This record gives sequence, C-alpha cells and structure tokens, in this order.
Amino acid sequence: MSQCQLLPYDRIRDHFQEQMRIPVSAGSVFNFNKEAYEQLLGFELWAKAQLAKSDLMHVEETGINVDGKRHWLHCGSNSALTLLYPHTKRGT
Repeated sequence: MSQCQLLPYDRIRDHFQEQMRIPVSAGSVFNFNKEAYEQLLGFELWAKAQLAKSDLMHVEETGINVDGKRHWLHCGSNSALTLLYPHTKRGT
C-alpha cells in the first residue's frame, strides 16, 4: 500500500485498525518496507545480471522527486523482466 499506492504510513495504520481491527503502528509499516527492501537485494542483483545478458533490452529514464530532491527513475526491461531503479544521476 505504501509502495504501489503511495499511501502515507499513518493512513495504512488507520486502514488496518479500522477495516481489520489489527493494531499496526506507522513504525511497523516502515520496518516492513525496510525488511522487504533488504530481502530483495539478491533478486535485484540477479535481475541486473539477467538484463545485462539480454539480446535486446529496453532502457528508459524519467525524472522523479525523492524527499523533495530530483532523482532519475531508470527502467531496464526485456520480454521477461522489468527493473526500476531510482538514482541521483541521469544516465547512470
């Protein structure tokens, strides 16, 4: 909910409390996201390696804001994988 729908942590907390009667703190939602991020490192490295070996790869970048600062969202994809990666520099 926080990553795909970009809902604030407090709103996610309210949703779980009001809809499911499950008390979840905003800090717990943050920790869930952090844990998922850390566990996805192996997949990210594998996906980068697979994309680098592709016969054909589509690449794209677009500007985004992260904490009010300009970043670039890089996208690399082939027929099976898509990897989105934010970075402070364009063309990296």
